[in-house]
Amino acid sequence: MQVSLDNIGKKFIGNQWIFRNLNFHIKPTDRVAFTGHNGSGKSTLVQIIAGSSLPSEGKVIYSNPIKEIKVEEAIPEISYAAPYIELIEEYTLKEFLKFHFQFKKLNRVSNLRELIEVMYLNGHENKLIKFFSSGMKQRLKLAITFYSKSELILLDEPTTNLDSTGTKWYIDQIKQISSEIPIIIASNQEFEYEFCNKVLNVSKD
Repeated sequence: MQVSLDNIGKKFIGNQWIFRNLNFHIKPTDRVAFTGHNGSGKSTLVQIIAGSSLPSEGKVIYSNPIKEIKVEEAIPEISYAAPYIELIEEYTLKEFLKFHFQFKKLNRVSNLRELIEVMYLNGHENKLIKFFSSGMKQRLKLAITFYSKSELILLDEPTTNLDSTGTKWYIDQIKQISSEIPIIIASNQEFEYEFCNKVLNVSKD
């Protein structure tokens, strides 16, 4: 999937523009970092691309080499992880994974048991997610993003709540993703996006 930002702008109450006149093209083989100071709109821009927020002006264009893809067809092909995305904490790990993969196809592992091993969550299959540590929850969010069949991966501050072992796990996982799937990362931590070939600074100054 290719993504083009066409004159994207976003403002909130009080007509305060967060960003404006953003034009950027993301090819299928791109790894892109959105950077900028706190409050510059990195997370908001990721949400706009994910379809969970609308731009105040401009539009996001999704396409493949043949044609433009309708928004309603593109959004289901996007996988998205962020610290503020809530998990269904009343589910056990096993219940949550079964629920999630009713809507997404499993990718790069053959079954949920293998995925649980990848996350280093063996033995926690029947534990309610509300009893997981913040680091375990973040690994779960990242894993369902990395191992869902997708045409675009969006990550917002991906190592939030991860310790050094979890951070190494994140970096190892990123390296295994197909080079034909574009990745967009919103971050100011260079180690989270040092592999990216493009950087868009969202800050106005």
